[in-house]
Amino acid sequence: MPENQGLGEQALNKAAEIGISSQLDEVENLDVNLKTDPLNLL
Repeated sequence: MPENQGLGEQALNKAAEIGISSQLDEVENLDVNLKTDPLNLL
């Protein structure tokens, strides 16, 4: 993950990676990079 992301974006990226990888049978490499302001999700 890029170092210039805030903690909120990093947390969303990790949650998305975990959610997507749990739906796939075999994943060798999965990199999710969301660009958003987590406060806009509220």
